[in-house]
Amino acid sequence: METQCFVDAAWNAGTSGGGFGCIFKDTTGRTLQQCSSNRSNVSSALVAEALAAKAGLKAARLLGLRKLAIRSDSKSLIMAINTKEKIVEAQGVLFDINQLCTLFTSVSFEFISRDFNEDADALAKAALQSLSNSV
Repeated sequence: METQCFVDAAWNAGTSGGGFGCIFKDTTGRTLQQCSSNRSNVSSALVAEALAAKAGLKAARLLGLRKLAIRSDSKSLIMAINTKEKIVEAQGVLFDINQLCTLFTSVSFEFISRDFNEDADALAKAALQSLSNSV
């Protein structure tokens, strides 16, 4: 059974802080797990989105999932991953994502509308706010 992982990031250009959220759902849409994290020194919105996808893959591995569908509202990220496009600013994180994918039976990456990613967005924004409050 393939599990869906909805990922999103929030990024503050002024502070270079990033917040990341991921929500795992089964095929019926039932939430199985959710997680969030944050990090300082994030260089761009695209890098933040890539870090969110990486966090989702790492969490999926810890949950013992084997088949995963990553859903993101970052069209640039999904295109970069699916086409193996070289993007200098995110090259290291994209490499990590490709390496993590080898640990699963199957992984797919799909662009979705922001309307379908509101829960992951809320987690990411809360994680970013938490980072801002701790400074």
